[in-house]
Amino acid sequence: MERPEQTTAERVTLSPALLSELTLASLGNSAQQSANAQEITEGGVKKRRKLINRLYGTRNIRQAIFEGMQNGDLPINLEGDPVLPHLSPTQQVMLALAANGYYAEEIAKRCTVSRHTVNSNFEAIRHRLNARSMNHAMRRAFELGLFKVGEAIPDPIEEQQQKFKDLQVAVGGVALKASEIGINNLNELELLSLLGDVQDGYFTSKNMADMGFLESADSKASRYHAYGRAASSVSQKLAQAFGQQIIERVGNNGNSRRYIVKTSLEVGQPDEMSQIASFSGKTSNRRGRMISTGQKRTRRKFNKTPTHAIGISARDDEYLDHSSLPELNSDFLSSLGKRDPQEVLENTEVKIAIESIVKQGLLIDYRPRVIVSFRYGVSPDLKRTPLMLKRNGTYVPLREVMQYIPPYQGLDVDSASQILGLRPLAILQAEKALIASYKKSFPALKSLEPGIENQISALSAS
Repeated sequence: MERPEQTTAERVTLSPALLSELTLASLGNSAQQSANAQEITEGGVKKRRKLINRLYGTRNIRQAIFEGMQNGDLPINLEGDPVLPHLSPTQQVMLALAANGYYAEEIAKRCTVSRHTVNSNFEAIRHRLNARSMNHAMRRAFELGLFKVGEAIPDPIEEQQQKFKDLQVAVGGVALKASEIGINNLNELELLSLLGDVQDGYFTSKNMADMGFLESADSKASRYHAYGRAASSVSQKLAQAFGQQIIERVGNNGNSRRYIVKTSLEVGQPDEMSQIASFSGKTSNRRGRMISTGQKRTRRKFNKTPTHAIGISARDDEYLDHSSLPELNSDFLSSLGKRDPQEVLENTEVKIAIESIVKQGLLIDYRPRVIVSFRYGVSPDLKRTPLMLKRNGTYVPLREVMQYIPPYQGLDVDSASQILGLRPLAILQAEKALIASYKKSFPALKSLEPGIENQISALSAS
């Protein structure tokens, strides 16, 4: 990723043809659009872009656009009194990584997220910068004052990792650097460094959040998810490195994410190590509740609803005849009907609203969770709740079905009906109620109401 620094005397000068191509690319034009504008072939455009990358020493045209603007080769029209767009911490990191020439797959790996999450954040960046593409977003970032001419954008991941380069762990007199243990991921490094502040030999997601773990997280849900992955990975790597379990997850509650320190250890920089004692077996000084004579003991009531009971609150007349439902095999799933083009979630704010509702765990009932998954192509956390669909006495994991549903496009109501075994009208009514419940928190959802109401009216009249 490093490029040789160029002095003013050495700085390359692009020919008028190459400058024209770079300008068109920075305005969000595709290779074909650029070719049409310059009356050359698309292959000619690709050759020019390849030459620009070679001269600048960049990896792709997006990085070349940043380089051209950063060193003044491309003129910038700064907006007067621009309103700086609000980008989340994750979006700021991804924009900086894109400017440094990283591809979406590499950004996903470096930020420990899925490619789908990177694409979602790219869409949000384009929307908030009013850009047609991520190439155009480079120009818009300069025009809005997010990037400054003459100021390099450091790699945010490398910059943060530098803080932990000498971090080490010592167990039984044996000290190893985090990099030697295989702990290189930023979230894992941060969690490992915070172990030095752990008290009483145990920690939970809340403890880590209170100590400042992943303060830049976009939401509590994303921080909780990152904590779970980081804690599990650190636990495994410490065990492999020292040949014994150092920290271990405990408790039957799958959502507790509580870990205890089984073997005392030291963590920190070489000149400032913190001693962490092993778990003493006591997690709280709180006394138990006194129960007077004759007072009944209260027991927590757990939800015994089976995970396959889709539509548990629906009336009997909302179900289709079970014997008429198709088998959920690959032939059927490959031929599922997609939503009409006018129904697809083209509005970025609507996409963010739907994803937020699902990812933040705001959907508790099984039926709405699955309806949203199928209709909008946004999957719930299936590791936490492995939903199943019942067919002829057997169960099909929802995970297997979701791979056939295009993200953010989803299924038409008839296909969703065939999978869920619910009548189309019941699905649309549940969807309407869902939107009504959340449109105050997510105003963008109001745009979906008219289409759903029209479909309900049409089905009710037939």
